[in-house]
Amino acid sequence: MENFVYNSTGWFCNLLIDPELRRRGYGSRLFEHAMEEIESDERVERVWLTASEQGAPLYRKHGFVEIDRVERWSATGLGERFSVAVPDLTRLLELDKACWGEDRSTLLRLLAQDGCTFAAGKMIAQLQVGVNFCQLGPWLAEESTSATCRTLLDQALHAVPADRPLVCDVLASAELALVLQKAGFVRGGENLLMCSSSEPPLLNGVIALASLGSIG
Repeated sequence: MENFVYNSTGWFCNLLIDPELRRRGYGSRLFEHAMEEIESDERVERVWLTASEQGAPLYRKHGFVEIDRVERWSATGLGERFSVAVPDLTRLLELDKACWGEDRSTLLRLLAQDGCTFAAGKMIAQLQVGVNFCQLGPWLAEESTSATCRTLLDQALHAVPADRPLVCDVLASAELALVLQKAGFVRGGENLLMCSSSEPPLLNGVIALASLGSIG
C-alpha cells in the first residue's frame, strides 16, 4: 500500500492485494497498519483517499466519509507538439491554498516543471505531462461558467499532441458533463473521494484533481 504525508494532510494512493489472496482480511489489516503509521505523525489533521463502491465500506468503518465523486474524462490532444511554457504560478498557488486549506506550493511547483498552466476568466488549471498521457489538474476556479470552462479545455487540448490522451479527474459536483462531452471528452470510471477529519475542507472552487487518488 502506498501513502504519503504532506504538511497536515495524509493521502492513500493505492491498496493492492493479489487476486488469489483477496477476501482473507489482508486488505483490512494492511489498511489498518497504514492508518496507524499516518496517524502517528502529529502533523496530520486529515486523511484523503479515493475508493470504489466495493471498497468504500472498509473505509467508512474507519471513519471516512464521502466528500464527492471523482469522474475520469479523457480526450485526444489536438496540437502538433507540446506547449510547455510555464507562466507565473502565483495565482494557481493562491487558489489551491484557499481550496485545500494548506500551502501545497512545493508540490505543485515540482509538477509544473514539465507542464504548463492555462487561465480563462476566473479559473486556472495546470497541465501535467506524463509518459503516455497528460493530465489537467489541479483545475481551480473562483467563478465557473460553461464558456470559460470550454475555453480552458480548448487551450489544454491544443497544447497536447494529437497522438496523446488528455485526462481530467473531475469532481461530480462541478457538473461539467455536458461541457466535457461537447469538447470531445469521454467519461470513463469513477471513484468516491473520501476523507477522515473532524473538519474536512469544503473544496469550494475545485474543478479537477491533480491525479486520481494521490495528490488531489
